[in-house]
Amino acid sequence: TVSYGGVATNKFITTWFRHTFVVDDPSGFQSVTLGLIRDDGAAVFLNGREVFRSNLPAGTLTPATHASANVGGADETTVFETDLDPALILRGTNVLAVEVHQDLPTSSDLRFALQISALLRPTATVPRLAFGAAADRIRLAWPLTAVGYTLQEADSPATGWRGSDEAIGAEAGQNFTTVPATNSARFFRLIHL
Repeated sequence: TVSYGGVATNKFITTWFRHTFVVDDPSGFQSVTLGLIRDDGAAVFLNGREVFRSNLPAGTLTPATHASANVGGADETTVFETDLDPALILRGTNVLAVEVHQDLPTSSDLRFALQISALLRPTATVPRLAFGAAADRIRLAWPLTAVGYTLQEADSPATGWRGSDEAIGAEAGQNFTTVPATNSARFFRLIHL
């Protein structure tokens, strides 16, 4: 419950809210979404920067700025969403500030709720190249989930890497190829291109 001032027929037009939250490592965020419920209008600031405005006029906001329209019915509980640039989230303490504006000083209610949700980047696991003997050949295998990886070979690990000419097949969740077993050195690797 927040105060509306001393006169029920001349309530404060604007009410301010502030919250801090801590993020250990924002570099892991792939996307960030802000969800806002407001009655009547609101402006949201993250670390001092306005990131979202809903049902408020354009331009500079003051404590006397009225919401653009009265909100009632289902609009009082509608979640308005916007995507935020993940780079706006700081490592450590972040400050979220919201100002909620009423349409009229005689408004019967004020409603505000906000949430921020983030989708984390998938953790990249480097696939491993497995070797096994198969008669007079050597079998090389790596997971089918290693999308974007190419098998390369070289006569020396220091120079001359090139795409392998060996035919590649798939079975049991693995990419595989077989290469002749020889007395000369050959080096193989998976590389993401």
